Amino acid sequence: MKKQTKLASLVLLLIGIVMPQFIQAQQASTEGKEFWVALTLCAAPSTGTPEPFIAVSTKEATTVTITNPNLPNWPGVSRPIGANQWEVFDINDISLDKWYPTSANSIANAAQQAGKTNNFGLKVVADKDVSVYAALRMPNSFDAANVLPIHVLQNAAYEYYTQDYPPYIKPDDGEALSMFTVLATEDGTNVTITPTCKTHDGKAANASFTIPLNAGQTYYVISETLQTLSGSHVEADKPIAVFQGNVFTQIPGGKSARDCTYEQAMPIDYWGTQFVVTRSKEKDANRIRITSMNDYTDIYLGPKENGNIIYTIPKAGDTYELELYKTQPNQQSLVHKPDAFITEDAIFIESSCPVAVYSYDVSNGYKAEPTEMVGDKGDPSMVWISPLEQSIKEITFGVCGTNKTDEHFIDIVCRTSDINQTTLTPAATDPLTFTPVPYNAQWSYARIHLSTVGTGSGNKVFTLQNPSGVIAHVYGNGDDESYAYSVGSAAVALGSINVNTQTFDREKNFSTTPYCVNEELTFDANAGSTVIDKVDWDFGDGTYQTVDSATAKHTYSVPGWYDVTAKLYAHKECPETTYPPFEVNFTFRVVRPVYEFVPERVCKDEDYTGSMKNDTIWPDETVECSDTIQIPVQVYKKKTSATINQEGRDSALVNGKMYYSSETIKWTTENINGCDSFVTCNLTIITCLDMDIENDSANQVSCWGEPLNIQYTKLKGEIDYKGEIGDKVQFVYTLNGEKKTVDVALSEGTKNVSGTITLPTEKLAPGVHHGKIQAKDYYCSDLTMEFPIDITISYPDSIMKPKFGNTIALYQKGKGGNKGWDLDKSTFVWYHDGDSVATGPVYYTPKDANGVSEKLNGEYYVAITTNGKTILSCPKTFKDGVEVTKGSSPVAPAAAPEDDNTPDPAKKVLQNRQIFIVRDGQTFNIYGQKVQ
Repeated sequence: MKKQTKLASLVLLLIGIVMPQFIQAQQASTEGKEFWVALTLCAAPSTGTPEPFIAVSTKEATTVTITNPNLPNWPGVSRPIGANQWEVFDINDISLDKWYPTSANSIANAAQQAGKTNNFGLKVVADKDVSVYAALRMPNSFDAANVLPIHVLQNAAYEYYTQDYPPYIKPDDGEALSMFTVLATEDGTNVTITPTCKTHDGKAANASFTIPLNAGQTYYVISETLQTLSGSHVEADKPIAVFQGNVFTQIPGGKSARDCTYEQAMPIDYWGTQFVVTRSKEKDANRIRITSMNDYTDIYLGPKENGNIIYTIPKAGDTYELELYKTQPNQQSLVHKPDAFITEDAIFIESSCPVAVYSYDVSNGYKAEPTEMVGDKGDPSMVWISPLEQSIKEITFGVCGTNKTDEHFIDIVCRTSDINQTTLTPAATDPLTFTPVPYNAQWSYARIHLSTVGTGSGNKVFTLQNPSGVIAHVYGNGDDESYAYSVGSAAVALGSINVNTQTFDREKNFSTTPYCVNEELTFDANAGSTVIDKVDWDFGDGTYQTVDSATAKHTYSVPGWYDVTAKLYAHKECPETTYPPFEVNFTFRVVRPVYEFVPERVCKDEDYTGSMKNDTIWPDETVECSDTIQIPVQVYKKKTSATINQEGRDSALVNGKMYYSSETIKWTTENINGCDSFVTCNLTIITCLDMDIENDSANQVSCWGEPLNIQYTKLKGEIDYKGEIGDKVQFVYTLNGEKKTVDVALSEGTKNVSGTITLPTEKLAPGVHHGKIQAKDYYCSDLTMEFPIDITISYPDSIMKPKFGNTIALYQKGKGGNKGWDLDKSTFVWYHDGDSVATGPVYYTPKDANGVSEKLNGEYYVAITTNGKTILSCPKTFKDGVEVTKGSSPVAPAAAPEDDNTPDPAKKVLQNRQIFIVRDGQTFNIYGQKVQ
């Protein structure tokens, strides 16, 4: 009996193929590149100088710059920071007068700032994503906050409810105050404030008032003595930051140690409904305060479906307080008692509508017997507890080690099913041990000692990871002080929509990343929140659907661009007055695969010896979709071989397994006719170039004739570098309407991750040049990357000719140091040590009282204006009339007018549900055809 040899139908699922780059905003996270920071006010029981500082934790090497935009005479502070570092900018870098109103440590001085507008906002900018923390510190008084990046503030409603702890201290300590600081991030901002108590400057309780602020300006709202501002409402017409806390208080009132508290408030769009709160290690209790934004908000102990309501918050802005304890501390003489006591180390809380939850470490005098507190360590502190909806998959953070606070802890919450996938790098002092959360075992928590480090050496930077997300906060205890802050979280605002793995929100509402024809897509309107209970979907293909949930599924059968509109309705338990229906609009692309073959073949006998025909049919065009591609292989023998060349692709899924490098793969398969075959596949992975050049025009300034180095970072792939100069790397620019190119050189060793492109300047006339760097891919011959570059070429210092030790003149065209530049129609302004001193082509030093001309001393340069455009020369330096240095570094030029011959950049616009390209005032469709 003869055995059949089967026909192989080779089925490949190609993933990771070349896709168009898609437009997206900053990743939703509390990490970022631009931040605004302000302090609240702080007092301490002892005298001394305030010691606030800003700390930055990095994942990658970066440069961080801190400025105050309202202090133009202060250059700020800038510093390069390596990867995985914790860098502190203290009062030696940022003096108190740059961001704090007084150098005296007293409650009275703090109270005097009530109702004042100051220029105390700092701007922190990095060129890579970082986390930023601000610390408010006095002698024996300390707390800190995780600072939100600007994209988080911009991507939400500009609305807040504040929170603090009801202030109380012993009468002989002076006043106990709560407060918050409002910081504007843009000029022309109007802020409306409704305080819940009378303020120290006489503003009435529950009466609204409006203040105007410009970028970097701060406004202080300070309570009267022993009054809380919790629940105060703050709203603005532009993005603002709000920092809140207590100037001085005990927690709970009447128990020993007192301190300031400090935390940044979250915009209400990032509030949530599900939380796990924990008791801090080395503390006998934590006070948990929950603030609502809706009237009649139910608070549940455990999941809402269990129906265990422990309280209903009656009014928006009101706060419910509970205490977590292991052994109940002594309650005698307490001024502030909670609404409930719960004997657990952690609990799960859910609310019917979004709330804000803060945890307060208690004063060290609030002890149980037996006690878990270690000595007298640990004063009050305040920390934002991120809702579980804002879990983040990876975050890098640091610890605030000081000369008093050296013990640091972390509380981590994740899904119980994923505790074994939680990693902390480097490892903590304690093992990462999780316990199921009481009232909801689907979640687990870990409270561990993180590290022991003060101002000296030790692990200060950590990375926390979990594929399904984590929530965590760090806290530290020391002698007479403590701090706490969130390590960071996702920052997905209300109104965001997930479509499979992409998130569309206010900042990102357009994407060119394609979805596939006939692929079922999941549309989820509860990204970052759980309040959406009904959605009217318009999927943009003539299909409409209303669902009584936040999630819908839809499949597109025709390729094209689709504009989706979702009308969102709030959760049925939250009032419509707070959440009126609102629409979210976004656009994306659907494509079809290039090939879709279904083979029909007949099996041959095993001993068949005929020739092989049409051995393999492989796609020879770019496949745009990750659908299954069925490729017919006609087999006349039992073994089949094939080659896949994944040029420009990072990975391929072959026979159900993902491959990331070249490899020979063997397996047995069968086709739809049941024919089997042994298959050998030679897989080649070739990665295309991906690089980045930052257009830093402020630093791209050079003297004429001196080469200019442009920094680049190569993420992957290889640059075409075949010649001495690098004949495939060019600077392309337009001058007087004519396109010109200049060959430029790469730094030695182009296989490195980073390097320089050396731009020769002798072919470029002095002036402002707008162009682009073109880098051609070494392997992928059809790929050339382009990067815009703006450079300024200054006149060389040789254009200035010194005479007689007291005169500098400019050379005429073609003479001396003038390389042929026509200056006959130009005007001139001379500068000495940065100050303008004279006009005209010649500068004479002033004469002294005896009529004798002074010698040239110091630095001199000239601003030359031709046809309305001003370019500076490089400087010359003299001592007693003799030149001592040549100006190898150009003076930073004044802003020059844009070159009228430089084409406008192309912009994508969405009109009438269609994508158009606008360039140079003309409109084109996506096929390049001009639209009339």
